[in-house]
Amino acid sequence: MTNETYGPQTSAWAKLEEKAAFLGETSIASMFADDPMRGEKFSREASGVFFDFSRQRLSSDIFETLIALAEETDVRSGIERMFSGEHVNNTEDRPAMHVALRRPVDIPACVDGENVMPFVEAEHTKMRSLVNQLRAGQLHGHTGKPITDVVNIGIGGSYIGPLMAT
Repeated sequence: MTNETYGPQTSAWAKLEEKAAFLGETSIASMFADDPMRGEKFSREASGVFFDFSRQRLSSDIFETLIALAEETDVRSGIERMFSGEHVNNTEDRPAMHVALRRPVDIPACVDGENVMPFVEAEHTKMRSLVNQLRAGQLHGHTGKPITDVVNIGIGGSYIGPLMAT
């Protein structure tokens, strides 16, 4: 599958652009006023996580077209390939194994035939140690004083996890 399959060349994408233009600048407040059931209609629960899409500028028609776009671009297969350790990061020719960071350590995650979970657990252990030392005031800066503040600088997806955690 080429990158073009994911973008404007798909028929579902063209439909989305058309539907989005029709929706225009309609306010979300007016959408709630027009449909008191909007919160229920555009909410889903899966695996203990609650998703609320109701506060996005979308209609039932757009929601269905987003699902069609996911099907047309075979998102499900991409997810399966990512979780199986395939090289899905085509710019770096490597797997996107951040999914292993959220996986129970006793469930193997293989990359190129090797279970990476022992490496992941070793990194988790290092991070727990670092965090515990920071919280206990055992790590000191160049002034000799305990480190009390951490500045996190991240881009894109690397920043989302820490942002959600704080």
